[in-house]
Amino acid sequence: MITSPADEHHAAPSPDGKWLAYTSDESGIYQVYIRPIDGRGARVQVSRDNGMGPVWSPNGSSLSFTYNGTMINSAKIAVSDEPDQTPVLQVGEITSLFSYDSPYDSFDIYPDGEHFLMIVSGQYEGEESTEIKITLNFFEELKRLAPGE
Repeated sequence: MITSPADEHHAAPSPDGKWLAYTSDESGIYQVYIRPIDGRGARVQVSRDNGMGPVWSPNGSSLSFTYNGTMINSAKIAVSDEPDQTPVLQVGEITSLFSYDSPYDSFDIYPDGEHFLMIVSGQYEGEESTEIKITLNFFEELKRLAPGE
């Protein structure tokens, strides 16, 4: 168990079970951090300005999170796993994926790593939503919009 005086939540273990991503307000604003799941070793800050609700990609190569409650961002994650050395986690480029308008800081990534599932706000105040929108081939569209990244 990891304890601190900060408000910490949205804990998400990595797919390989070695890392724990979570949200903390220790800095005064909510940020996303990753630390070894066994509690030994330093934490690494993932978000830069604000972040909540981390979700790992199925293969553990990226971590998505909400930014300021209006955007889904994704950070590339790399682990140097040299034999006989403590693994070191590195956070790479952070990419804004798409707008996110929801009263909830929760979403998930399908096991295929290509689809997101989330609850979003209705278009009009007081209007009940009766539809579900599913985004297919998201990463193909992202490659089209940002080639070579």
